[in-house]
Amino acid sequence: MARNEGMECGANCIKRATIFDQAVEYLPEIAFSVTVLVLVCIRIVEAYGAFLHGPGRDWNASEWMIDYAAGFVRRGLGGEALTVLMRLTGLGFFPVWATATTAVYLGLCCYVLHGIFRLGGRAVWRFGLLFNPAMLLFSAESVPYGSFMRKDVLFVCATVLNVILAHYALRGETTSLGIRTRRTTLLLCIAGTLSLALALLHEGLFLFCWFPLNLLILGFTLSRLRFRGWFIALLLALSFAPSLAATAAAVRSHGDTRAAQAICLSWHEFSIPTVCKSGNDNFPAAVDALNWTVADTVSNSAYAGWRFLGFLAIFALAGAVEIMAIHALVKKASVGHLVALLVLPFAASLPIFLFGWDWGRYLFVVMLQTLVVMLSNPLRPAAYCALPAALRSSAISRLVPSLEKILTGFSRVVERSPRLFCITLAMLPMPAVPFASAMLHANPVVICGMFLRHFSEMLHP
Repeated sequence: MARNEGMECGANCIKRATIFDQAVEYLPEIAFSVTVLVLVCIRIVEAYGAFLHGPGRDWNASEWMIDYAAGFVRRGLGGEALTVLMRLTGLGFFPVWATATTAVYLGLCCYVLHGIFRLGGRAVWRFGLLFNPAMLLFSAESVPYGSFMRKDVLFVCATVLNVILAHYALRGETTSLGIRTRRTTLLLCIAGTLSLALALLHEGLFLFCWFPLNLLILGFTLSRLRFRGWFIALLLALSFAPSLAATAAAVRSHGDTRAAQAICLSWHEFSIPTVCKSGNDNFPAAVDALNWTVADTVSNSAYAGWRFLGFLAIFALAGAVEIMAIHALVKKASVGHLVALLVLPFAASLPIFLFGWDWGRYLFVVMLQTLVVMLSNPLRPAAYCALPAALRSSAISRLVPSLEKILTGFSRVVERSPRLFCITLAMLPMPAVPFASAMLHANPVVICGMFLRHFSEMLHP
């Protein structure tokens, strides 16, 4: 009897130990999921409070209020889409806006979470990807100039869709010409439609942060499908011509004070009490910015130009963690491929850092897209193969061995102190704008603490 009880206890202990071991193994995914859900709930509550006190006063909501009420203006597609949804559902601005953007963000989180989970490997490196300060958590941490409720996440989702379609097309690279043609046509039509929509949502993010990387993805996919170089160039030109034309139109017809006034007043039709008095602090911020000139936008970034060195340091640190983690989790991933995939899209995005100072947002859009491509085995060499052969054989070939030694050294330090690495990474913020306060506030612990304190003050005034 005692023996049977001992055997049963032993079996239960082994079962509990197994469950505990599995929980520890999946700790990065569990911690990330809990953190995201908590931060999303906090941000929605905060956004709702801000919307009640001043509809459209903050940048996040007002960016979606730009529509075509005064004719064509830059970034007006988002507002038009929301008005259609509001009429179809009968709901107000905030529930439609918050539900749509939250659903897209959580869907993106699930996609990246699943892709990282499938890699397996050591938990510390999966944690390094999920809690990288320039990746998914940035959108839930950074306010008011960076948030999952803005348009940034849509650009990453468009890249995800292009990657999925490229995988589908490459499944037919050894099949007949007819099958390859049909799949290529589908890929290019959807990519062209997506690019046009993105250009009308935010021409700057499209041109500098999305277009270069996706051009590389599509060009590399077509080359793998054995199309000739001149034909690839023709197909890409036809696919992206409408979106580039829309970008030029957005720059030319960017809006003025009259258009901003008309757009602000158009939301009164939906019983949204936007303050439309010019010069008032409650005037929708992004709508008011329609009449900004290039000189206005450049002056802001020039004022804080010296602080850009800090963002370069964040890019280098976040990029090193990204490359180390992918290299550790995917043994066949080439460091040369990873470095080219990280550096080329960032270099192409540099002009937008001059036209605006939402530098954290720009880094997020670029680096999360590169992570999506790094998780793809067939597309990982896309940027490397786009480099001139002379550069690949000279500079890159000499640089990669040195980088591998440095990264290997850092990897050993991380694996000797995984807990310290994870805690430091989770607490390391990436500010949306170059201010010290943004650096202090963009942190999960600080965000939760400030929210609880504010909530307590509301309950006990």
